[in-house]
Amino acid sequence: MAKARGIDDVLASLAALRGQPAEPEARDQIARALASKANIVAAKAADIARELKVPGLGPQLGEAFVRFLRDSKSPDKGCAAKTAIARAALELECPDEELFRLGIRHVQIEGFGPSDVAAELRGLCALGLVQVRSRGAMNEVAELLADREPQARIGAVRALAYAGKEEGALVLRFKAISGDPNPAVVGECLTALLLLQPDEALPFVERFLESPDEVLQEEAALALGTSKRPQALEILRRTYPRARDRRLRQVLLTAFASLRFPDAIDFLVSIVETDRPESAIDAVKALQIHRNNTALRERLSQVVTHRADASLRSAFQKTLE
Repeated sequence: MAKARGIDDVLASLAALRGQPAEPEARDQIARALASKANIVAAKAADIARELKVPGLGPQLGEAFVRFLRDSKSPDKGCAAKTAIARAALELECPDEELFRLGIRHVQIEGFGPSDVAAELRGLCALGLVQVRSRGAMNEVAELLADREPQARIGAVRALAYAGKEEGALVLRFKAISGDPNPAVVGECLTALLLLQPDEALPFVERFLESPDEVLQEEAALALGTSKRPQALEILRRTYPRARDRRLRQVLLTAFASLRFPDAIDFLVSIVETDRPESAIDAVKALQIHRNNTALRERLSQVVTHRADASLRSAFQKTLE
């Protein structure tokens, strides 16, 4: 019991550092916590260091990572400490190539499933290797695209996008065409391609809107919405009238809202004004991300009042008022 209370006290004292300046005393407290054998303490310390952007903790993060990776006396259930440490090292831009190289290869099977709890860690470390410009990073990341866990594969896609290299775009195109058991991985590839090749990738992504797989259509629509490209608006406009499935239409409306262009907002308002009630309700819900736009709320309020549809009015009140 005393040990548990001691851990609780340490966790409480770390939590108390949130929102405080990264003073030397705070840095020393975090460094001591990183040396703890309790994974929840080290994980919390790494999170606080990341949030406060505490400088100079690279060596302590690296030592803690290796200890939890190799020391059986410091078990890391759920890979909590190693994942938090890798995330902190990444966001604090620690030049610890060895940490990321060890992490991208780490597999940790737990539970009655069992399941691999290190998938997120591998994805973070892929980004880390690219960030520190490790030689052979692209080889490691490309191999991670074949990882058994979708979370790790998504991490690999994001690392390729972060690298910003043309060869990465070629790999992503191949991966998107080859497919993945998890459609979210393909969607991440399409989003990454629009970052790497903002104009060239648009026709490629548009092809996925014609896929027989409705989930891939949705992933393509969402990727276009995050692209912030004017041409994406035209693609979505061409696609919306052809969409027969309500779920796909909802995703397309969300993509319009995500573009944030005035023309995209005008299109959604026109749906609220003139389309059938269920589509108008979906458009209102898509506009929820703009609920802090007072002028748009007033504009929609007038449109909804004019239509005098009870279900639409209810959706507007729940979503935007």
